[in-house]
Amino acid sequence: MLFVFFFVLTLTSAEQKLNFNYQRVEQKLNVSCVVQEANSLNFSHVTSMVISREIAGKYEILASGAPGDGVSVTNQIASADVTGQVSWNAQSSSFLNIQWSTADQSLSGNYKCELNGLTFQNIPQALNQVMFVSVADTEPTMTATPGTIEPGLTRNLSVRCSISNLNTLKISQVLSIEMFVLRDNVDQILAAATAFKPAETKPGNENAVVDGYVGASNKPQYIQVSWEHPTLQHGGAYLCDIMAINSSNLPVSYSRTINVTSRESTRDELVDKIHDLEAMYDTSVSAHLECQSELKNSSENLTHLENEHLSTLSTLDTVNSTKWSLSQSLESTCNLASNLLVLTSQLMVNVTDQNVTEFFDNSSSAILKLCKRESADVSCDFERDLCGFVQSRDDDFDWTRISGPTSSTGTGPATDHTLGTVNGHYVYVETSNVVQGQRARLQSPLINGSLMRATCVTFYYNMYGTDIGTLNVFIKEKGMTTTSETLLWTLHGNQGSSWLFSKLRVAPTSSNYVIVFEVITLSGYMGDVALDDININPSCV
Repeated sequence: MLFVFFFVLTLTSAEQKLNFNYQRVEQKLNVSCVVQEANSLNFSHVTSMVISREIAGKYEILASGAPGDGVSVTNQIASADVTGQVSWNAQSSSFLNIQWSTADQSLSGNYKCELNGLTFQNIPQALNQVMFVSVADTEPTMTATPGTIEPGLTRNLSVRCSISNLNTLKISQVLSIEMFVLRDNVDQILAAATAFKPAETKPGNENAVVDGYVGASNKPQYIQVSWEHPTLQHGGAYLCDIMAINSSNLPVSYSRTINVTSRESTRDELVDKIHDLEAMYDTSVSAHLECQSELKNSSENLTHLENEHLSTLSTLDTVNSTKWSLSQSLESTCNLASNLLVLTSQLMVNVTDQNVTEFFDNSSSAILKLCKRESADVSCDFERDLCGFVQSRDDDFDWTRISGPTSSTGTGPATDHTLGTVNGHYVYVETSNVVQGQRARLQSPLINGSLMRATCVTFYYNMYGTDIGTLNVFIKEKGMTTTSETLLWTLHGNQGSSWLFSKLRVAPTSSNYVIVFEVITLSGYMGDVALDDININPSCV
């Protein structure tokens, strides 16, 4: 049995003697690979020469040549010109050349030239060389997207000619940009834009869409012509002429060209495209169904969370209701205990037994501590809320907590007293919609009177306006069976636009009590009265 082994000898880069280089002239890019006397590299015959480019980590063939077959190109460079000659005889020179008439940064990357052939021992051999091509955009630029038209597959063709920065060309002003297409060896104008007239298409090109700008500024100057669903006739050479004035106030001109190739798609390519579209459709439908499923799950989860939220709110309402009931019961019990302590203290006046008096004092202290009836300040700047102050039920309208000036001009404060800004809060009565003699009453939290101590009441008030009525301050005592009010302080009429301070001393009392602030109105809307920074101290010195 006869075994035949084939292998390919690949020379390393150190052994390579290919002449692989590139040139950039204005907009053009030329990539060429040349080998002379391949026999000196142990080649007896040359079978092919290939130029490829690294795209997405993989080398894709751009152009190739073989003896007797000429050169061929791939779709990767359909817009470039390819020339070359590959000789079977290794003693002759071979070359392959690719030229782009308009090149931009998208052509930068790694390129590889590969020479394939046979050694003198008839062993397959490959010689290759890699180089990096750096392409920088040069002004003016001309681009075509895409570079190759495939009718039925290409949805849009755009050809653009532009100068992005006038300073790079030392241009002071662009006068005009015109775009032409070469058809039947004749330049046919497509569109133009000038410093005096906006971009427009020329007769015969009504199906094209043109956009552009030419003017006296350093913003990008351009013209762009686009077609939807281009056909084979849209292929060809496109030219751009730019007229401008340079920084020396002299006329200058620039010309750029770009080739747009066109090719009929084969039946297999169209079928593959249809299959791709079907696959994309199936993927989209699958993604849509998945999104619908996720949306349904999210909706169900949201409904579940809403139900849990409602259940939590219901539970919280029950807890708050129970808490309120318990606090009311505790308050009633503590009020009864406080009243009993008052009566007992009166009976204890004539008791001389020290054990009894100590027991009473300890019991009184324990009851007051349990009911939290120690002397605690009632202090409110109204920045967060009403601090336990409540609207009285035996009045005609309510006080209002606001920030900033009141809704009526010529009355009320411009800011609060605490912060002195429009963001600070205070309470006031609005008199725009009331009649003379109506009352608004604001009542403090309940103060423990069984401590038998004097109380200090301090507050700031504002009574500014021509229709200011009366501001009264009462102490409202709450006994076991009766309730009585005593006037502590009163003031009437306009007191100016500033905040004013007042301090009152309330004599000791055995009853629990509240402090009531009352406004009695006159007729007229300029009668707003305001209060801020109220402090009630049951341990006044």
